[in-house]
Amino acid sequence: MAVAGAVSASLLLGGCEREFRRETKLMVPDSLPPGTGVGARSDSFLRVSLEPLGEIPNDAFTLPLVSPDGRFIAVQVESNADWPTLTASPNQAKKVVGRIAWYEVVSGTLLPRGDRVGPLMLGRSADSTGFLVESPAPDGSRAIGRMPWSGGEIEWLVRDDAVNAFAVLGPRGELAWSRRPVASRFFELMIDRPEGRVSFTASADHSWLCPRFDGAGNLFAWRLHDGTLAAGFLPLMQGREEDLDSLLPALRLRPVTLRGSAERAFLAMTPADG
Repeated sequence: MAVAGAVSASLLLGGCEREFRRETKLMVPDSLPPGTGVGARSDSFLRVSLEPLGEIPNDAFTLPLVSPDGRFIAVQVESNADWPTLTASPNQAKKVVGRIAWYEVVSGTLLPRGDRVGPLMLGRSADSTGFLVESPAPDGSRAIGRMPWSGGEIEWLVRDDAVNAFAVLGPRGELAWSRRPVASRFFELMIDRPEGRVSFTASADHSWLCPRFDGAGNLFAWRLHDGTLAAGFLPLMQGREEDLDSLLPALRLRPVTLRGSAERAFLAMTPADG
């Protein structure tokens, strides 16, 4: 799925107001049994308005990343990444070229704040500091970095001789990602927390893909095993050091499809990114 050019997309700024109507009493007929109470009711409704911010170029595939306060937006403008590259497969492209741009919303207007061209793919998560990127190397390895909203140099969070992909940030600054040796097809699950690092080692027949934190710091991830794609849930307790022995009994797996693939796992988690 190589994208040669860019298209423009409109961004909308949503605002909402919540209004409450005056509380009213319910009339209770005299024929009801003695002791029946009189209930009270309040009605509310939600009013949503959308205002266009403008148009920005993008690759028509990758969803933008937005800072938690809605102030910044990052987009993949162009990319030659195909499906093997998007899913970090062993036959991924040897040379990846992409262009990423980011904007600031100021008084309802989109203002350009940065633009970077290179072996870069827009990541799956952003925080108040910046947004995640992935950088595939010609030797097959892949690094995970964070581009500051303010610009400057990329902060490399994971950079070694392995393939590191699908990274996501947690509510306390946690980082979870999938990792495999360049010569392997199977990903292990890596979790960096304030309490320490935990890894779910991949076996010779399954991979852990596309993790995602919830608001409490618990983790969801896909496990792909011989074509079966299962949704995994891993409760993580704050303030407690975890290891594989303590986490395995708490792991919950639920098969979703017998026709699973890395592509389906990628697409299934895409709506949760941002």
